[in-house]
Amino acid sequence: MAQTEITVQVFEQINNLKKKLTLLGYTETEEFNGNDYYFTTLNKNESNTASYQKLLDSSIIVRSYHTKSSPQKTSMLLFKNKTFDIKGTVISEEKVSTKIDNPENTIKILNLAKLNNWLSLKQTNAFYKLGEKTLIVGTVEGLNGCFLEIEEYDSIKNLTPTQKIEILKADALNLGFNLGNDFSVKKAEMLHEKTKKTRVL
Repeated sequence: MAQTEITVQVFEQINNLKKKLTLLGYTETEEFNGNDYYFTTLNKNESNTASYQKLLDSSIIVRSYHTKSSPQKTSMLLFKNKTFDIKGTVISEEKVSTKIDNPENTIKILNLAKLNNWLSLKQTNAFYKLGEKTLIVGTVEGLNGCFLEIEEYDSIKNLTPTQKIEILKADALNLGFNLGNDFSVKKAEMLHEKTKKTRVL
């Protein structure tokens, strides 16, 4: 089922962010450490010029992760079915996945099939809960600052995606953090753009 969430960059240290959430009454419920390997049917030249939407629409992800409550590695094959508005803002996302036993061999198979591994992303997230609200704060290796995600919750689930986004943005602003202006941050896109510039330099 597609759900709506916002993601915004936070220009504060992750430990300070966690302390502030605790002071606001939030409780940490889980920690997540994961690696995502993005593979597309587009070749390298095409993936460097394609829009983020086109990249995702043609990509599958090999994800390996562990959590504090489940330290043994879990791996899956994942497809992110994002819905964009005319401005390119993500208004909802549905994740379709299936577990895999051997991510290394899966990656090898995709490489042998000549799929293009256009991005490898390593992230650490912590989940915080207060009432019906779940917040996710974390960092991405290679990107500055940290990131805040807020998922839709029960009392707003019957609203339109646009209405949900406005409420979630207000929730984020009310936290009093030093936020960026984009509430539809795409971490994979940010890292991809940075990686492309580094290769050029």
